[in-house]
Amino acid sequence: ANSRRDVYLDPDFYNQTVPSEAGDLLARIYRCSTGNEQELFGGQVTSSECAMMLEFLKGNKILALLEAGLPPEATIAHKHGWTNEIDGLIHTMSDSAVVFTPGGDYVLVIFAHTQEQFLYDPANRLFARLSQSIYNAYNPDNQAYWYDN
Repeated sequence: ANSRRDVYLDPDFYNQTVPSEAGDLLARIYRCSTGNEQELFGGQVTSSECAMMLEFLKGNKILALLEAGLPPEATIAHKHGWTNEIDGLIHTMSDSAVVFTPGGDYVLVIFAHTQEQFLYDPANRLFARLSQSIYNAYNPDNQAYWYDN
């Protein structure tokens, strides 16, 4: 996680990650759920336990962020979040997912940060449109479309 000394964000020492770590963990859970139990903690976690983890993450129905960019035939197992900084504003948003699609399953992790207050609607649209673009790359014959209000 963050080892920089020039930026202080009052981090929780035990509650930090970076996108590559989140993506690696989700990919390992996914591979473990398909039968490769050595992927997670050297086989100490079973395939059924990994599948259960993904089922819990599939229950995170928010209809926003990465999920908002997907069509109904896609299934997403994800964990979203944001942090309140020292100034009381939200500067960081994230969503980490395993996405199950007709064209292939994939892991997508987006962490976004701004010096200003994150405005939810534009940030949500950014995450959703990026998710839609990745989905469409995996599913050229089954595109997700964007409908603006």
